[in-house]
Amino acid sequence: MANPFTLDDFRKQLEQMARPGLLEKMLWLIPGMGEMTKMLHSDEHKWEMRRLGGMIDSMTPAERNDPKLIDPSRRQRIADGSGVSPREVTDLIKQFESMASLMEAMTRGGTRSAIDKMRELRRGEVFDDWEDDDDPWDDDDILGRYDHP
Repeated sequence: MANPFTLDDFRKQLEQMARPGLLEKMLWLIPGMGEMTKMLHSDEHKWEMRRLGGMIDSMTPAERNDPKLIDPSRRQRIADGSGVSPREVTDLIKQFESMASLMEAMTRGGTRSAIDKMRELRRGEVFDDWEDDDDPWDDDDILGRYDHP
């Protein structure tokens, strides 16, 4: 792929979605989804955006360009630097991989392929191979989770 989708790109996508505008208009067009626009402006949503940004900021430029470099010790360093658990760093990487897959589907297969990928995301099929028992970082729940205000 000539221009790979990076965590910096992912962060920009998240920031754009957090801004009022296109996403809100799209949600209002979907029956029953108009109420979700209130969630976009909630304190919890703003906190989540800061939390995700903190994790990305705690990564090196090389890690942001290639998340496959993030091994367990790097994952722990990122978690320590952003005040979250290593499990939450793993979750961020999974979200990123889903978005990267969607972006690739859009560039490779057009809108139809992207819509199919979104349906998979909605049904949770993208993470079917990520069984909790197989997750090598699952034992970091011992560290506890960061509670937000």
